[in-house]
Parts: sequence; structure tokens; C-alpha cells
Amino acid sequence: MPTHDFRRAVSIGTGMMGPGIAVSLALGGLETTIVSRTAEGAERGLETARGQIATIAENGLCTADEAEAANGRLSASADLEAAVATADFVSESAPENLALKQELFATLDRAAPPEAILTTNTSGLSINAVSERCERPERVLTAHFESAAPDASGRVGTRRQDL
Repeated sequence: MPTHDFRRAVSIGTGMMGPGIAVSLALGGLETTIVSRTAEGAERGLETARGQIATIAENGLCTADEAEAANGRLSASADLEAAVATADFVSESAPENLALKQELFATLDRAAPPEAILTTNTSGLSINAVSERCERPERVLTAHFESAAPDASGRVGTRRQDL
């Protein structure tokens, strides 16, 4: 069975989930690009991710050095195909629309390296249906991240048990 050495990741989507997934990947040591349809959206996603890293550090869940290193591994792009061209791992958090995800994964299948792992954060769509238009559907996986509930102050993920 082949093994993977993940170095570069892409997190697609800048809504509720994408920036947080990017944070997890960057804190895990991967160079991570946050991708949105527009440059402005990608920059907003990057700002959100950096704010989440600051919150994680402020609450003692990583060191200041780890936070700085993770921030240095984050970037933003509106060019999906260029971003995934060198990716080892791709996480998608687009809206729960099957036709949209099928089109997106067909693009990812063509643009990402053949050995790249492509994941969807879908909470209810069939992975077989999502990967239906892919030439290599065996590399498409569901990797559903959970969104932590806010605490009484409205902040998310501020206690160890929230992570």
C-alpha cells in the first residue's frame, strides 16, 4: 500500500468551515492555501484563519511559536487550479449542492496531481455521487470536520474540550 508524505494542502471555502480546516492543516505542519472564488473572499478567509490561530494561542492550546509558524504556512488564492496543482491534500467545504460539488471535484480530479487526496466536508451527500465525474474516484474521501458550539460569550473553540 502506498504511503503519502503530505506537505502542501488546500482548503476550499471561506465560510463556516474552510478557514478552521486550514488552521488545523497549518498547525499540523502543512503549507496551506485557502481558496475562494474571489481574491477578496480568499483574503477574508485568511484573516479568519489567523484570528482563529490567535484565539487558539491565547487559550494556551498552542505556543506563540507554533502560532507564528502556522500563520507563516497560510496563504490565500482565488486561482483554484493553480492552488491544487502542487497539493498533496485538498479539503473542500463548498455549499451542500451536489451539482456544484460534482463540478468542483471533476476540476480537482483534472488539476491536482494524480496522487493527491481529495476530500469533501459534506455532512450528508453520497461520496459516490460527489465523485461520480472523477476519473480517479478512489482518491475522493469524506473527511467531515465538526464545528464547535459557541460558549456563553459567543466564542467558538476557546476551551480544550471544544477541540
